[in-house]
Amino acid sequence: MRHFNGIWLIYLGLGLIALGVHGLAAHYAHIVVSIVALVIFTVAALQAGAITLQNFFLKQRPGDTYTIQSMLPPVDALRDLLFKTLWAGFVFLSVSMLGAFIFLPNVLNNITPGKLILSTLAWALFAAMLYGYQRHGWRNDVVSIRALLGLILLGAAYVVSKIFG
Repeated sequence: MRHFNGIWLIYLGLGLIALGVHGLAAHYAHIVVSIVALVIFTVAALQAGAITLQNFFLKQRPGDTYTIQSMLPPVDALRDLLFKTLWAGFVFLSVSMLGAFIFLPNVLNNITPGKLILSTLAWALFAAMLYGYQRHGWRNDVVSIRALLGLILLGAAYVVSKIFG
């Protein structure tokens, strides 16, 4: 089984945190990194949807070719790309969360509990999913559902912060 080694992305993220910015610049950097993480996870959710669609077509009639199925790459290629995308999104989300706690003053006093809980749950879900893939070889349906759930959790965290923040 071929695994994506994303440790260099983690080192890059920690290096960005170490550069450190403070005050208003830290706030804007946190927003930008958070948006980038959300965009990357949105792309991952779309990839998970494509994998689910491809698996559906393969299970229905393996010999038939559907128009959509012929436009999609093979499932293995989609899965490899999905995990590379998930690693990148996880690093950006980790940098965003660590950076908020390190460089934003009184972050625990200024953040709504709902946003903190939902963001932490999403982070933990993505961490568990990446660990499960690396360690246990989790595949397609399990990962697709969890990628979509993680994106929903991040979206809910943003909505909660806007409604109650």
